[in-house]
Order: sequence, then C-alpha cells, then structure tokens
Amino acid sequence: STPVNGSQNAVLSTSPSPTTLNFGQVAIGSSQSETFTISSSLAASVLDQPYLSSLPPGYSVSATGTTCSSNLLIASGDTCVVEIVFSPSSSTTISGTFTINSQPTQSTPVQVSLDGTGYTPAPAPAPAPAPAPAPTSTTTSTTTTTIQTPPVPAPPPAPAPTPIGDILTSPTGQVTPVGGAGNYGSISFPLNKPIVGAALTPDGKGYWLVASDGGVFSFGDAAFYGSTGAMVLNKPIVNMAPTPDGKGYWLVASDGGVFSFGDAAFYGSTGNLQLSSPAISIKSSPDGKGYTIYTQGGQFFNFGDAAAS
Repeated sequence: STPVNGSQNAVLSTSPSPTTLNFGQVAIGSSQSETFTISSSLAASVLDQPYLSSLPPGYSVSATGTTCSSNLLIASGDTCVVEIVFSPSSSTTISGTFTINSQPTQSTPVQVSLDGTGYTPAPAPAPAPAPAPAPTSTTTSTTTTTIQTPPVPAPPPAPAPTPIGDILTSPTGQVTPVGGAGNYGSISFPLNKPIVGAALTPDGKGYWLVASDGGVFSFGDAAFYGSTGAMVLNKPIVNMAPTPDGKGYWLVASDGGVFSFGDAAFYGSTGNLQLSSPAISIKSSPDGKGYTIYTQGGQFFNFGDAAAS
C-alpha cells in the first residue's frame, strides 16, 4: 500500500489498502459500503484504543462487516478488514480523512481518505395494477364451476441480530460509540492519570474505562469490582479484559503484572520476567479460566487454560 499525506518515508506499523474510499453518488435515505484491509508492516502491530479517529459526518463503521477492533494484535502476514458505511442526509459532497492509530508508538499514523456525494432520488413511478388471477374451471356436460385459490402470503423475514459494536475513548475519558454500541456516559471530571483502555460488558449495555494508575470507571450495566487506584504500582496499567460473564475483570501492567477483581481468578503473570518489550493487552480465554498477555514486540504468554489466537 502507498502511504498518504506525505508519509512515504515514514516507518508505519500498519498499512491500509486502499488508502482512498470513493463511495460515488448515494441517494439520501440509502447507504453504500466500502472496505479496506489493514496489514502489519512490522513483525507484529497492535491497534490502539481507539484505533480510528473520528469519522467525517455521514460516515460510520459497520459492526457486521468489520473484523478489526481496538487492541487487536496483527502479526506479520495477517490482516483485518474495516467496513465504512456512507449514509448521506443531504444533497452535498462530503469528503474527509480519518487516522489509523497503532503500536509501536514511534510509528507514523496512517490516514485514509473518504469521498461521497448524496443526492435526492426522483420519486418512484406508481406501480402498475396486478392482473387478476386466471380462474381455474372444471366443466361437465351441464354445469361450469369456477374455483379461485387465494395467494399464500410469504412468511415474514427473520429479525437481524443486534450488533454490540465497539467504543472509542480519549485520554480524558470521552467515549464515542461505533458500530451500534450504546453511549452510557463519559468522564466529566479531571483525572489523576489518563485513560489507557476500555472494555464492553458481554451484552454491550455498559463498559469500563481504566486509567494508567489502575483506576476503573464503570458505565451502564458494568459493575465496579475494584481497582489499583490506591496502590503504588511498579509499572503503569496499560489495558484490561472482562471475564466472559462480565462479573469481574483483569488489569495488566506494562511489565505483565496482572491484577484480578470480581470473579476473575489470578492464573499468573510476567511481572517477575524481563520482557523484551512492554505488555500492551490481555485477552480472556473463552471460559474465563485463563488469559493471554500480548507484548508490543509480538510476543504472547498464556496462563490457565488459555491458548493464544
């Protein structure tokens, strides 16, 4: 892929393809989807939280067509897909850019350009009347009987599943929901330390934000189970992960130290190891009886029954 906005000589941790999405002309009240693929140009890259900056008006991220997500590890040779939806509300051209943010931090963010035009569609012509059904007749030598069979109505379509989506957060705790996620509030007061991670509850009706000092802030149906905000940490907290039932969570520090709360059990950490690069994320196993710690350099460490994926 070709970097955009003059970054041809920059070191990029992620590469989108293509770097320009042209949606053409789209009728008001309709939508048009275009996708691009993110790949890693290093041994491994991890998408930031958030990994996309704010989109221009009229554009959104599709939850059903997108496989990229915040804190996703992209190994060399792997890819993920982002589906952008253009839904114009006025007859005008809407152009702009958004930024893909990823680790390692010294890499240059990559921008993708968007261009689309909304227009007012002409009114649809009135439908022609349907012809009357031909009668089915049986005839005897003395009587003609006409039998008309009414049409059988088609069954109603099955309802589409409701996507949970994702959330984007700023260091000050301002939340932007994407892909159908709900907005259950943001932080409105000064923080001791910046927000570094976030996690949705299993049903998507709430979320937690975590700061670098381990302070945890819960919204919606996310319950508070504790934090390290009052502790003196060896290294700062970098991310968090909920248990599958949402009744607990783990916090992970940059040295791989793990802190468990609620029904989250402790299965081990890398706090006593010398890591070649800092830890950046943690992921629960499907049954919650283990977890995997990922580092900025692409290493991973399994604990409990976890198998890295």
